[in-house]
Amino acid sequence: MSESIRLAFLTSLHLLPPRQRAVLILCDVLDWQADEVADALDQTVPSVKSALHRARTTLAKHHHTLQRESIKALADEELREQLDRYVHAWETADVDGLLALLKADATFSMPPIPSWYKGREDIGKLVSKTIFGGQAGGRWRMLSVHANGQPGFGLYRVNESGGYDAYGIQVVTFDGAQIADITTFRNPALIPFFGLSPVLVA
Repeated sequence: MSESIRLAFLTSLHLLPPRQRAVLILCDVLDWQADEVADALDQTVPSVKSALHRARTTLAKHHHTLQRESIKALADEELREQLDRYVHAWETADVDGLLALLKADATFSMPPIPSWYKGREDIGKLVSKTIFGGQAGGRWRMLSVHANGQPGFGLYRVNESGGYDAYGIQVVTFDGAQIADITTFRNPALIPFFGLSPVLVA
């Protein structure tokens, strides 16, 4: 991962409010235009540009501090094992399995929803009641992607015919062997940009 992308993610995780974080990642990491971001987040172009300016200002102020931080690299095999466990937790709606992979202060967000959750307890409550609520085994399917060096997934939700419709793109950030952040961009229109089909047939 390049230093600029690493800084963008570190800043988005620790310093920025959710909307600024989403705008920063879409513009500076995924290289979207302001009008595309505005459409995806249901915002105006001026508001997107303002949020991006504030995010970049914060990034600049903390640049030297962030340069001293590091993300512990996982060996490829260990990373694959962790990602396999992560996918299994989602696809089987295993709340405990998911939480076991998270850092104690991990963060979770789903832009454009402005809510932002921090810590295993709060994330567990959210996931149990919503994403994995009810009979959720088999509700989700995930296909591996990469977003500028970050591991991620095309996220799909089951439909009435038993197939799966695109839900969005999820980016997973590791700190050592544990997951520090999960950001799910709830926009099915992102799926084709990663070479994925909008529908998975049953």
